[in-house]
Amino acid sequence: TTSPYRWQAVLVMHAPAREVADEVPPSIGVVEPIDDDTCTVRIGSDDLDQLAVWTAAFGFEFEVREPPELAAHLARLTGRLDRAARRSGQEPV
Repeated sequence: TTSPYRWQAVLVMHAPAREVADEVPPSIGVVEPIDDDTCTVRIGSDDLDQLAVWTAAFGFEFEVREPPELAAHLARLTGRLDRAARRSGQEPV
């Protein structure tokens, strides 16, 4: 699920592995428990946007361990989404 792709992400998800595994199909990522409340997800893609969208869509709090380019990309994407929401008259929650 990761090696054939340009980008291989390692994420720490702040949710139990069984809950994360329900949202992350095995064809997309590998879920490994850390403890009762966190797990690691290894996921790959040729596109940082795709990784960012998948990660956000999983619906869990998370940390990016690898690659640093994904963390930077998420920061830029977050800024773009925030500006779009503000232009649409929405305040941050």
